[in-house]
Amino acid sequence: MWHLTLVFADIALHRRGPDELPASQFLFVSVLVFYLIVGLLSLLFSEPAERLLSINIFGLNLYLGYIGLIILETSLDVLFVWGTLKIFNHPKRFFQTATALFGVLALLGVIRIPVLVWIEAVREVGNEPTTGVFVYLALFLWTIDAAGFILAKATQNTYFVGVMIATGYVMVSFSLRDYMFPVTG
Repeated sequence: MWHLTLVFADIALHRRGPDELPASQFLFVSVLVFYLIVGLLSLLFSEPAERLLSINIFGLNLYLGYIGLIILETSLDVLFVWGTLKIFNHPKRFFQTATALFGVLALLGVIRIPVLVWIEAVREVGNEPTTGVFVYLALFLWTIDAAGFILAKATQNTYFVGVMIATGYVMVSFSLRDYMFPVTG
């Protein structure tokens, strides 16, 4: 497990590419489960609960909750990775690319959880969590950087193209999330 963590850290630091991971369905599912757990923990510390109680799909409000939100977003992420690889004619790299992406996202998510706790603790005492927010922003930018690197390697494009793909997806993802999970109250 520790060796795998180091591999994901190396990928996040651009020392290794996703091609150095095995194309294993078992490894992909294992990493995906860990990513889902980290995502759920992150949501518990970052989202207002009322935002996550219902989903708005084309005007129809449905109950979803934390787990549903994570599964929905992860499904869209998996489709995005598969679609991107299909567009660039590299669908055989799916398991390596998705494993690298979700592994790095989970690793950065584990780092993000204490930052979220820190931000919330500072807010509870009535202060502005400026430093914590900057650290969170740096982690967010690192996430886009790492995703761009992984996508660039997987699609055999430049780093710039990979970052543009990752940034575009994040923008679309945030827009969909705001539409489907509007803040109430």
